[in-house]
Amino acid sequence: MRTRRLRLALTGLVFVGSLLVLSRLVDWQQAVAILARTDILLFGVAVGLYFATIPVRAHRWRILLSGAGIRTTPQPMMLIVLLGLFFNVLLPAKGGDIYRTQLLKERYDVRRTTALGTIGAERTLDVLILAVCLLVSGVGLTTGVGQRNLVVLASVTIGVLTVAIGIIG
Repeated sequence: MRTRRLRLALTGLVFVGSLLVLSRLVDWQQAVAILARTDILLFGVAVGLYFATIPVRAHRWRILLSGAGIRTTPQPMMLIVLLGLFFNVLLPAKGGDIYRTQLLKERYDVRRTTALGTIGAERTLDVLILAVCLLVSGVGLTTGVGQRNLVVLASVTIGVLTVAIGIIG
């Protein structure tokens, strides 16, 4: 219990310290000028979609962990993924993934190497999906399919990949 409080306090300190450092590095006039030109609806949709991926990412990681014989529960995994994403923004070299590894070890007593292996598998899946999407986009753009048809083609490709990964997982 004491370690948990210490970790929570340390996380809070890192968060507040990061905000203080970042607030000094930001050119606030330029930030306000950029935000004034931003389409708020599109920005809101983008933020909403980003946060909607957290349960999906947590579920995907749970599938990979179950393949390694590790049973987890959904709620803590979503929090671990969210914290990992947060620290990936703040720390260099995907430090949030190391933080996820530590949280998984503390919560489920998983060996760090096992956790890092599943994170590596997750990154590999990300690269494969991006490569397929890039290939589909490249083919669509070079063959003159048209923007609307390209969106349909990309959506179908992503859907097929999602189903395939769900079946394989």
